[in-house]
Amino acid sequence: MKAIVLAGGEGARMRPLTPGLPKALLPLLGEPVLVRAIARLREQGFTRLAVTMPPSLASARRLLGDGRELGVSLAWIPEPEPLG
Repeated sequence: MKAIVLAGGEGARMRPLTPGLPKALLPLLGEPVLVRAIARLREQGFTRLAVTMPPSLASARRLLGDGRELGVSLAWIPEPEPLG
């Protein structure tokens, strides 16, 4: 099954936690929110995921790559400007 993870946005309402760290990478119970979301989707049978990402999430793309280590296939969809 396929899913889209909407990981855009600046995280302005989450300041002071987000300067220098995208909200999708904020730790939740010891791991980034994005990793937890991917794991929950995998548990539900989703194996092909697309992640929308602002430029600030490039570090997540480098970290997670194609998703193989998480047991999924990840595609990254750049969001060069906020789409609202």
